[in-house]
Amino acid sequence: TADIRYIFIRQYAHDWSRAQKASFNIRNLHCNSAPPPLSIETIRERLAGVSRFVGAIAQQWATQVKVIRLVPANRLIRAPEGLGQAIPSGHHFASGNFKLNEDQALVIDFKPPADVPYWGFQLTNFWFEPLDFGQTGSHTNNQVVRYSEDGWVRLVIAHRDPGVPNWLQTRQHAIGVMVFRLSRRSVDEIPDFAQQVLPLAEVASLPNLGS
Repeated sequence: TADIRYIFIRQYAHDWSRAQKASFNIRNLHCNSAPPPLSIETIRERLAGVSRFVGAIAQQWATQVKVIRLVPANRLIRAPEGLGQAIPSGHHFASGNFKLNEDQALVIDFKPPADVPYWGFQLTNFWFEPLDFGQTGSHTNNQVVRYSEDGWVRLVIAHRDPGVPNWLQTRQHAIGVMVFRLSRRSVDEIPDFAQQVLPLAEVASLPNLGS
């Protein structure tokens, strides 16, 4: 429609090394002729629009992180619905912030819904940039995570390897953002999270989930 200014597309994958990257082709079905040459005034207006867009997006994410950091550190809470236009339809979130020293670990236990198309858990920096873009170690999802026999998940966020499954690396970030995404399910199915901060050396001696 005439009032659409841009299109936002987000692709999710369980394993990017095996996923087929999406390809899109945008065509104007109501005009067969080439557009007229851009005038200097049009270029000036559009460059100014890009500047406003970048400024607004940066402010939007900075504001969201500031709100997240109002929550006590090392806790996850369900995000209110309709936080922003960038949230895909059918996706629901829980978020929080971590704050750990070199010898601490944040242990998060939860039981996600079974047979969900996608859930993911990711660590980011203050600007919501992934800590491991193009790599592995600071994110997980429902197809690669290690489950307990009865479907529970234990994640361990730490600066160093705690010697247990589902370690999420901080990449030496003392503080950061945690994001849990649930896809194509009811918001009521976001699980309850049990969180505890422990000395790193004690994580391996925790009782197994369900025991």
